[in-house]
Amino acid sequence: QLPIDALRLERHTLAVSVMLLGFVAIHLHVGDSLLHKPEEGQSGLFSGIHYLAEYAVMTLPILLFLARQGRPLMRVLMILALAGDLWLLLESRSRPGYLAMLASAFVIVPFTAPRIRWRFAALLLAGIGALYFGRISDFAARLDDLAANFQRDERWEIWLEALHLQQRSSWLQWLFGHGLGQYGLDYQATAATHGIIFYLAPHNFVMEILYSHGLMGLAVIGFGYGGFLAHLASITRHQPAGVRQRFGLMLLSVATAQLVHGYFTIPFFSRDYLIPLGLLLGVSFVYGSSARSDG
Repeated sequence: QLPIDALRLERHTLAVSVMLLGFVAIHLHVGDSLLHKPEEGQSGLFSGIHYLAEYAVMTLPILLFLARQGRPLMRVLMILALAGDLWLLLESRSRPGYLAMLASAFVIVPFTAPRIRWRFAALLLAGIGALYFGRISDFAARLDDLAANFQRDERWEIWLEALHLQQRSSWLQWLFGHGLGQYGLDYQATAATHGIIFYLAPHNFVMEILYSHGLMGLAVIGFGYGGFLAHLASITRHQPAGVRQRFGLMLLSVATAQLVHGYFTIPFFSRDYLIPLGLLLGVSFVYGSSARSDG
């Protein structure tokens, strides 16, 4: 379980911090090869820049939370790890990663005190402006290219083909879907016919779930996922200001980062998405249970 002492990080700060430092260090070592020599290829977490961006953007809120806890030396180490994580995210040039980073930051704005809310939002916008106008890590170039050439982006191509496949569905398939994994098989035939690149998933959770599980599955997952986020936000909002609320905000920020990034890049029904989601759900449920028992 995750009792109150864990929320205060009195016993677990060192263990969590050491794991995160090792995690970021490994990413900095292996990720550098991925970023500058992608043709060599890697395995696991390092098999593509979007996987690197996923884990970087999900650990940023945790590092920020830990940077406010513990002893001064540990705070310094967390800040250094935070800088390394942010560098990896920016160097990945992953536009879904950029979007996830911004979403995970702005989701915190409504929870800040009214007297500082607009200043906090202005600070975030100033940071975006610095990245854009400072031309840091091609941040501006990647956004400009997306705005100018969106219809030539691979996701636009995949979404159009996914829409064509969905339109061929019978009413029963619209309702209950084609089955898990069927999209890849059907898209493979389409790709062979049209001469386009073969993709296992449409890089869009709504299209993916609709094709595999239909409107019924989309409604169940949508309401379940939305209910989880809404419940986590509600519990966090009613916590007293301090470490408990910051812990909830960290979870909400991580959940937002994963959802926004994964939506456009990673298949929903994949271990790369569901394993981190399972860990996040477990910690969030224990956090909610602890908050209710103390209330």
